[in-house]
Amino acid sequence: MTIHLPWLLRKNSIRMNIIISFGFSLLVAFFMTFMFTFLLAAFHPLGKLYEFQFHLAYLIPIIFTVIFVLSFFILTHHVVREIMSLESAIQVISEGNLNHRVPPMLLIELRGFSFQVNSMVEYLQEQMIKEREEEISKREWIEKITNELHKPLADIIGNVELLKSYQDKEEYVQILNVIYTAASQLRKLINDLFQYARLSSNDTRVT
Repeated sequence: MTIHLPWLLRKNSIRMNIIISFGFSLLVAFFMTFMFTFLLAAFHPLGKLYEFQFHLAYLIPIIFTVIFVLSFFILTHHVVREIMSLESAIQVISEGNLNHRVPPMLLIELRGFSFQVNSMVEYLQEQMIKEREEEISKREWIEKITNELHKPLADIIGNVELLKSYQDKEEYVQILNVIYTAASQLRKLINDLFQYARLSSNDTRVT
């Protein structure tokens, strides 16, 4: 039985990573801003303390923002890297390379999506192989039927030529029987070919 944890408890959840990165970036920004301000105040002349406090009112928001943005960027870099990796893999697949696969993802949301994409690509690849095999089979069957059509047709033509020079009635009847048999065989092969053409046409319409 699969247990679905709330997203707050999922270690590799994108939202959890962003919240942790945001909170940690705030702590780092507060700490670094405090330390930077403390060091500036410690080495600043007491006579210019009022001027220092005036400039500090502008410096603190800037320092805090810069440190926060840098910290957040560094901490969320692995999330962005996975998203870019997924995007790159999908781009390669969309260009027609069905042998390419989306690499394993660590983040839960991307892991499920990458699995679905890979499953879809494998299905498309299997369908293409199946269609290629069916096309080869159809081509071979048509070649076989075409070759088989030649024999009864040649028999009919040959026996018609014999009719022109028959000697007696018995020979005439015998030749007619051969022609009838060959014609029946030819008709069966032509019917098979028409049946195949009709089935192929139906398959094409369904597809």
